[in-house]
Amino acid sequence: MSSTNPSAADSQHNPKFLQPELYFIQKHIEIGGPLSEEKALVSQLVRKGATLADFPTYLRMKKRGFLRSPMEAGENVEFAEESYSLIATASGYPKINYIEQENGPDILVITIIPLIKLSYNRMEANLVIHPAIPNSPSLSTENLTELIEEAGITYGLDEQAMEKAQGIIHGDTNDFDDIIIAKGSYPGEGEDARVEFEIEIGPLAGYQMPDGTIDFRDRRIMVGVKEGDHIATKIPAIPGEPGYNVLGEMIEPKTGKDLKIKTQGQARFLAEENKVLATGDGALSIVNTDTIKVAAKVTIPTDVDYSTGNIDSENNTVIRGSIQPSFKVDVGGDLQIIGAVSSAEIKGGGNTVIKGGITGTTSVVDSRGDVDINFIERAKIKSGGIVVIRKQCYYSSVEAMSDIRCHKSSTILGGIVIAGGSLTVGNV
Repeated sequence: MSSTNPSAADSQHNPKFLQPELYFIQKHIEIGGPLSEEKALVSQLVRKGATLADFPTYLRMKKRGFLRSPMEAGENVEFAEESYSLIATASGYPKINYIEQENGPDILVITIIPLIKLSYNRMEANLVIHPAIPNSPSLSTENLTELIEEAGITYGLDEQAMEKAQGIIHGDTNDFDDIIIAKGSYPGEGEDARVEFEIEIGPLAGYQMPDGTIDFRDRRIMVGVKEGDHIATKIPAIPGEPGYNVLGEMIEPKTGKDLKIKTQGQARFLAEENKVLATGDGALSIVNTDTIKVAAKVTIPTDVDYSTGNIDSENNTVIRGSIQPSFKVDVGGDLQIIGAVSSAEIKGGGNTVIKGGITGTTSVVDSRGDVDINFIERAKIKSGGIVVIRKQCYYSSVEAMSDIRCHKSSTILGGIVIAGGSLTVGNV
């Protein structure tokens, strides 16, 4: 016949729990001015590494059937490696919460409100000041500079903010304060590489000026140059200044984008000097600001029709008439058409300016550079740069790798308009 120890059975089914010992003080004290009657629960200041709670009598009480009451480590708190103790991982103010359990004692959770609070990107550090409990550790009994160094703040300390904080800490008013004591510096943006032209190239139609308005003056193309002329200078990209967060960690600057200069025809880029020079006489063609070409200038004084045939040239070309139906124009440089394009195909290796209109469902203008037109009806444009529309666009397809810029009095009716950059329109 077996026997059971009653006290052991009771202990198994109704365990007794040993409460942890806390190593910090919490107290309700008056806050605000001397006449304030408002009270708040405050905690003493604890230093990083301090023990917050443990069970100093556990080994002795364990023999009597006691278990440790459950605890959890909240923010800025961790369990000690070799004991069941909660340790502060940052200097600050302890805060106690409990998690209720249906079967068992409530779980004690201790968190630390950090003395030094960092922003999410570590670009600001705030000093959190809580009212002091008399005769307990507080900011007035600690070395503030040492506490800031302990938190790793090494950059951007604001001396005026520090003086303000010291005034609050050693003042007569008990209150809660949050003061920005350090700020980091953001990295510089840097500047993209660019091209500065050393000769007068005149206005670029559709150029957006600094005030946001658009310059619709006639575009100047095919500027004459002589052999040896210094056409342009490449201004290299400039990296921005590095930034630093309040922990002194460097933030890489945003380096400006490089620009690869391409030359064609009688033009040469001297990489060592960042210069573009003309190696022969000709007319200058600039495509999308990064391609510079010098070639001969060809002028067709009449319409492109049966008397001229199709035009196929590697040069800059001026056509003083119109392009008649079913004819083709294919040039390697800039193209200027004084007249109109009617049911014809146009292909340009540079910029294309059409003074008249473009009409006909079989009319196609395909230009590697910008396209500047008066109007288009039931036709198609494809541009590697910007498209400038001065009057109207009716039931047409217009595609630009960059911007499409329309005069404020222009009209777009039907069709498809696609801009890789921005779209500025008049009436739609």
